[in-house]
Amino acid sequence: LGFLTRSGMPCPSRRWIQTLLDLKMYAIALLRYNGRPVAGTMVKTFKTTVSFPYTCNRTASEDSLQATYALYWRLIQGFIAEGYEIFHSGRMPESEDVDPYRLGWGGEKHTYYYQYYPETEGQTEYRNKRGWKRTLFITCWKRMPKSLASVIGPKIVAKFP
Repeated sequence: LGFLTRSGMPCPSRRWIQTLLDLKMYAIALLRYNGRPVAGTMVKTFKTTVSFPYTCNRTASEDSLQATYALYWRLIQGFIAEGYEIFHSGRMPESEDVDPYRLGWGGEKHTYYYQYYPETEGQTEYRNKRGWKRTLFITCWKRMPKSLASVIGPKIVAKFP
């Protein structure tokens, strides 16, 4: 992760990913060949949408890329059978200069909205708009025992995209 970060690629920490898995907010899907993992991705479901936000392959070779395509396709087929309708694999530039599988394999395109907050020293607009109920909730949440938070946290998070 350090190499990717120094190269300018934004990467979450291992601890952050482990927290997402521990809270059951995401799952991991692996594609194996001859018993060895060849591609993997994190999977998040919400209502009728499935997201694959972080994907990795063993190498940058064409075979490895094809393994990633196969992993996505198998996941999509399984989730379609379960009734999911929208599949999202990360941000795409406006130019759509991306791998063909990410353009939906002929599916209908949907706008996907992102929320992000700039790193800043001062108060952001987001912080200024918090109401007293949210402030009270955050204060109580911080004082809650970790064991209780780990039980009810996933139930709360499951209601949000």
